[in-house]
Amino acid sequence: MLMIRLQRTGKRGQAYFRVVILEHTSRVKGKYLELLGTYNPHQKEFRVKKDRIEYWISKGTQVSPTVNNLMVNYKVWNKPKMQSWKPKKKPASAEKGTSDPLRQGSSEASGIISPGAVGYDINCGVRLLKSDVSADEIKNRLDDLATEIQRNVPSGLGRGRKIKLSVNELDKILENGAQELIKQGYGKKEDMENCEANGRLEWADANEVSDTAKNRGRDQVGTLGSGNHFLEIQKVEEIFDENAAKIFGLFKN
Repeated sequence: MLMIRLQRTGKRGQAYFRVVILEHTSRVKGKYLELLGTYNPHQKEFRVKKDRIEYWISKGTQVSPTVNNLMVNYKVWNKPKMQSWKPKKKPASAEKGTSDPLRQGSSEASGIISPGAVGYDINCGVRLLKSDVSADEIKNRLDDLATEIQRNVPSGLGRGRKIKLSVNELDKILENGAQELIKQGYGKKEDMENCEANGRLEWADANEVSDTAKNRGRDQVGTLGSGNHFLEIQKVEEIFDENAAKIFGLFKN
């Protein structure tokens, strides 16, 4: 069966998409039968050959939900939107603790939007640091700023940190948590006091972690990580609560 779908291309962080037709079982990055359009999410441009898409549909070709919804959003055609993903049923959780998982940061009417959260599984989380700099002050120096961030913030990608811990040093961090890092000068006592369980779980046992995992992580401790982990600079576009913004020291732009 043929499918009209998006095919990603472009550099990392500057990706754009082709609208192509290919076998639905083919690799998304594989060869396509015809180029039907392009989609640039950064410039919000969506251009397609509507007549060719309608031709292929008349031959029995299916349109992916994502392409269909883009066609609707950009008023290429007037059709109902399609559900592009299936919500997964959440299994009953047996996890203990009080930290907010990242996924609850929250779109429900009764929920909240939080600038910081920590996941239950691997402590993958969000941290927000505020500056007193305005967007206008740095707009002409963004390239320099990005270079300095890359130089000073270990990403974990490839070589990881310049300092590689021994297994013994890693064991101390695994068992003593934030307390060990503060002892080494990477934090303050009040940091520990604001961590759940004072940053250390009493029952932690480094012997439960394999040597393979430890060796993989020896140069990753203290890095940003890799994969979908990132650091970005944002600006305040709109303030909804002036009093709360004042308390946090936030201002527009």
